[in-house]
Amino acid sequence: MKDETDALTQYQNAAKALQNYDSKGVALFWDACSKMSTKHCLLAEALKVYRMVVKMHMDAGRFNQAAKDWKEIAQMEEKEGQLKAAMDAWEQAGKCYDAENAKA
Repeated sequence: MKDETDALTQYQNAAKALQNYDSKGVALFWDACSKMSTKHCLLAEALKVYRMVVKMHMDAGRFNQAAKDWKEIAQMEEKEGQLKAAMDAWEQAGKCYDAENAKA
């Protein structure tokens, strides 16, 4: 049960991140959340939403925030034992920080 609660928390955090961009999307997101019952589905959906939020931040030139979101993705992937995906996410976070420094 604790794993499912942790997954739900990650899912809720992803929804909060999305809320700044699209309130209609958040309503759909919460509806989907209420129907999910397994840890795997919750984490998969949370990761999907975090990636959507990263794209929005990058499109808006908010590379520091995108990097923070990539770090969150990396930590979630690590926790699930998905080391290749975690390494890729850490690398993307680094690229976002580099882009922010280049912009300055």
